[in-house]
Amino acid sequence: MHAWEHYDEELRLLDKRLQLIYLRRQVQTADVQTDSFRGMFVSEDEFMRLIGAQEEDEVPAEEEAVLLEEIERLEERIERRLQAGGKSSGVSLPLLYLSSVFGLSRAEQRIVMLALAVELDRKYERIIGFLQDDLTNKAPNVSLALQTACRTPEAMRAARVSFLLPNGKLAKYVLQREELDQPGRSLLSKSVCLDKRIAAFLLDTGEPDETLKPAANMLYPDDPLDPLHIHENFQMQLQQFIRQHYEGLRLSVSV
Repeated sequence: MHAWEHYDEELRLLDKRLQLIYLRRQVQTADVQTDSFRGMFVSEDEFMRLIGAQEEDEVPAEEEAVLLEEIERLEERIERRLQAGGKSSGVSLPLLYLSSVFGLSRAEQRIVMLALAVELDRKYERIIGFLQDDLTNKAPNVSLALQTACRTPEAMRAARVSFLLPNGKLAKYVLQREELDQPGRSLLSKSVCLDKRIAAFLLDTGEPDETLKPAANMLYPDDPLDPLHIHENFQMQLQQFIRQHYEGLRLSVSV
């Protein structure tokens, strides 16, 4: 499995999770006419539900069960494909590498994937805006991220730590700190945006960090080396030795 195949599988899983959130939220707005104005005003029925004075309708058990089964099946499929085509194939998947470096949990991986989705497909900007009752906000907030990544309230409470500065893993290493450090806003309403360097790595752009460009050059294994000013013959001998050693190592591994 290559990186973009992995993302395609993860986005399919994300679609199902977002569909489940939508299904569960439908019970909050029974009137189809007012649903089209969600986020612009709070109806009396919704207000009564929010303060607990009116019972919410139950999510249709059959629809939810079907969605949960599809989600579980997709999770198992992704896991099998990762195990079958991971390290043994020599392919490094950016999301898994990032997770191994920073010790991210599966829930934290899902949050990263949600933040990455808006970089991969603009449809998620509209989906996220709709689910957050704010079409002007195209980035997911912490509340939606927790609903997407966690199955239980207990898991959500545990995952909140990842967004807390200065030591939460996502806040410290993966997300834009400016978004999470805004005063006057609750944690749940703050936007979840990937750090530009993390986004570039996950998208496999090959671009180095802008701050490093004045001091560093990107060199690739197949790029020809500039000749030395002295001992050019020694440089050629060294290159030949490395090529021979590499070919011998590759043959021994394949055997």
